[in-house]
Amino acid sequence: DGEPMLFTVWPGPLNKILSTLTITERHIVMNLKDTSGRNILHVHGDLFSPKDMVDLFDLLSDDEYCFNLMSAQDNCHITPLFHVKADTMLAVLRRCETQQRHYLIYIPDNKGRTALHSCRFEQPAVTRELFVLFESKEFCYQLFSARDNNGKTPLFSFEPSAMIAALAQLDSELCFQLICMRDNESRNIFHNIWRSDTLAISELFTFLQSDDRCFQLLAMQD
Repeated sequence: DGEPMLFTVWPGPLNKILSTLTITERHIVMNLKDTSGRNILHVHGDLFSPKDMVDLFDLLSDDEYCFNLMSAQDNCHITPLFHVKADTMLAVLRRCETQQRHYLIYIPDNKGRTALHSCRFEQPAVTRELFVLFESKEFCYQLFSARDNNGKTPLFSFEPSAMIAALAQLDSELCFQLICMRDNESRNIFHNIWRSDTLAISELFTFLQSDDRCFQLLAMQD
């Protein structure tokens, strides 16, 4: 089926196998791809814990090589970063230089999605750490306002508490702009959480700092 045997190996055993090889051999096997253009990190990215990923990067012994591995796009232009869990994504980004970090998180697939569209952020602390890593709130706003081909921003896929944690890092005007961004069905993230999380709604209204903005949200129609 065009899939290398190595792709059947999970992260823990994979790292043990790699430890028995030379650096050159490790790089060769990690570059193996299937007929869909995927490497093993595309296939098993969701199974890698932060420690698994850090251990893998240490075994590969070359941060530039690791960056190229993580930025490799399959036939649908998807990178391995699309498949990892949020805390593992942070572990990857910490190993990158600032410019690499900005590039890696912003690579779009053929549906216009970035890795943030694909990765479901659930923990507020992990979301706040993302802002710490990128340092610039202006860049974070650009990142969170990026629309895919369906008009959705990454925040559409965030759990309410994680979404609130992201919005809380921005000033109230940028926060309001992000909330108001509509997808191709004329829905925004406020429609998503309106019936699902009363606490999130309360926190949202608190840092919008404007009764008028809150009224506008409540009056919005899809």
